[in-house]
Amino acid sequence: MIGRIIESGFFHLVSLVMQRAPEESADDSPTATAQRIVTNRLEKGQRHMLEIDLRSLKRFRTGPRVRFVLASDFGGRVPEEDTLRTIAREVTERLSPTGNPACAAQWVMSSQGWAGWLNGLRNLDDAEEWFNLFAASFSRTDGKIIGGPRERGLSEFDWTPTLAGNLYLTTADMRAVDSDERGWFWGIDETMTRYVCEQMMYWAHMPGATEWLANYVGDSFETRGLDHVESMAEMVRDVYQLRLEAALREPLRYRTAEIKPHGSVAIRVVDPTVGWTDRLALVKEILTWSAPRSDYGYVRHCSGIGGLDDDGKTWPHIDEAHVRYNRPLLTSFVPDAYGIQLLTDAHLARAHDLSDWDITPLDGGRHLVMARDLESWYRPIDDRDENGQHSPALLLPDNPDLIAKARTDFGDMIITPSTIDTHNPWR
Repeated sequence: MIGRIIESGFFHLVSLVMQRAPEESADDSPTATAQRIVTNRLEKGQRHMLEIDLRSLKRFRTGPRVRFVLASDFGGRVPEEDTLRTIAREVTERLSPTGNPACAAQWVMSSQGWAGWLNGLRNLDDAEEWFNLFAASFSRTDGKIIGGPRERGLSEFDWTPTLAGNLYLTTADMRAVDSDERGWFWGIDETMTRYVCEQMMYWAHMPGATEWLANYVGDSFETRGLDHVESMAEMVRDVYQLRLEAALREPLRYRTAEIKPHGSVAIRVVDPTVGWTDRLALVKEILTWSAPRSDYGYVRHCSGIGGLDDDGKTWPHIDEAHVRYNRPLLTSFVPDAYGIQLLTDAHLARAHDLSDWDITPLDGGRHLVMARDLESWYRPIDDRDENGQHSPALLLPDNPDLIAKARTDFGDMIITPSTIDTHNPWR
């Protein structure tokens, strides 16, 4: 194991490029190289080094990965993301032949400095060895490599119902995926994943807002800038989901955007400073991010707090699990009728009567189907029950006749238990 120089409770790392020094001879392994660099630098009195806080890193380890922060101002010369990725790749390539599988990804500028995930760890020794060689690429740099960041994210909420947009992107054939792996199947190619991440990032951004990014592995942290599309795409590839939050205060306004398995994307806006028509226009945008590459989408009422999967409580015949476990049905069926929906040719073929709806053709056999009276569908509602408690089951327009007629208009397009039996996608 790499020689350890203990000072003030931290393991000191050196600040020198990783190339072999002239004095290297018998052993040029990564471990031996790092040990000689430590010794040479300390003998010359060069005490400007990064430090590794192994205890802190251990607290932020989750299975084979650890979340870390480069807590340093790098002497005013903060490296670019591409530089960090290049150095990290070289460290991994050098350690790989020794059996150390550690590799870094998901670089994001956080409120504490550059943050990333070190993945593939068998044990903490792999992390220590990797960080030693990584730190050797920075000359005369004070700072620490610590665990984190982990912040609470958005902690203030407005319970008032608001509007959300849900979109199901066209995935690879889920029927070709082993049943044990379907639950965490993303199924979207790399180019499309990056595109959707970029759309989410710019949609959620509000100038002056505090912004957080979470990847659902016990990790939420405040971000800086709008340059983390690559890292967001890596998060989706790694854990198949992520969440963005952005908030302004006085008064409280926020936007959230989520990615979940099965090509699912959702957005929500809470903003008491604008009317319902402005909020509707914002969430409606998701339906045209990439209509030809989408199976289905809709705009609905949602809670101002919590996740964006509460709409299953209002569906007439099924719940959220029925859709989750039978996701391919959404290419030609819908869970309910909504005032605005993105539908395919196959959906329209199942409709009973859409003569009272406005239908706008889009590319790729997609159609934007909208009610003519959007105010009845999307004006503010009250979701409190008889006890004054907010209830997801009441996140519906306050006009039962409107809903009943819409469900009749869409007819056999709406999923029922018998639909699942008859059109079982796994047979």
